[in-house]
Amino acid sequence: MAGKFAAGAFELLPAESWGVLAGFPLATAITAATLAEDREKAGHYLRVPVPDALFQTPVGLLYLLACGRFQYEAGNHREALDCFDTIGRLTAAWEMDLPSLLPWRTASARVYLRLDQVERARLLATEEIRRCPPSDRRTLASALRALAATQDIDERAQSLAQAVAMIEFGDDHAELAATLTELGWAQHTLGEDKVAQRTLRKADRLMKQSGSGRAIGIMSDTEPPEPNSSAPGSLGELSHAERRVAMLAANGHSNRDIANKLFVTVSTVEQHLTRAYRKLNVRRRSELVRELRPSLPRSG
Repeated sequence: MAGKFAAGAFELLPAESWGVLAGFPLATAITAATLAEDREKAGHYLRVPVPDALFQTPVGLLYLLACGRFQYEAGNHREALDCFDTIGRLTAAWEMDLPSLLPWRTASARVYLRLDQVERARLLATEEIRRCPPSDRRTLASALRALAATQDIDERAQSLAQAVAMIEFGDDHAELAATLTELGWAQHTLGEDKVAQRTLRKADRLMKQSGSGRAIGIMSDTEPPEPNSSAPGSLGELSHAERRVAMLAANGHSNRDIANKLFVTVSTVEQHLTRAYRKLNVRRRSELVRELRPSLPRSG
């Protein structure tokens, strides 16, 4: 809906007539298209010329935040960090470092998680939480979700449950669904399978209600068939998380692709693969493919 209003604004008045105020509808339109995974539409708004003076105003920081989030989703990590770092530098210079308005630390933390720089992500998320007012539950929950990705599984589940409680009755269904997805998989890793399934089903329902087309977690994909657990050295010896990572690896996904898909760090993927290799008695991916070939989805 916000994206439609932003597009309508430019129908009423051409972008060049807005001056620096064009940053408002452009940021909204770029963000909406990014959430909907419509890169073509987001690219269209990113190509709209903006005046240099925009980046000397707070409006320009909102525009940079939207641009950085698009670059993050597109996998352009350096470009995303450039946007977020610029916001951090300017908000400090202008004495307006307000997480409720510009949560650039949380956005940066998510980039560093993708780059497997966990400690740097942890510091940024922790500082965001420290600076955020307690009344801003939405920004706090988002920062807490980023922090949870840097924690051990028990602590992660607690942080994610806390984040869900903060926004459960709000209107940000996409953020809530993403948080529930990560909580569900944390619960599964802890062996709480029935609770995890309920959590993940709720996440999927919310994502459908929000109208977003993006996949929010591995339960959004078709689950692999349950293996015959009686055969030694088979898929049945793997935990669900190890099996899912192994199936994705055997299907040709890189460790970083798997990490991005499952919302975990590369080191977590490597740990799951190491255990899967040991249990399946294989040493490399080519052997993994041969071992899992009967269980792999048929192409076409």
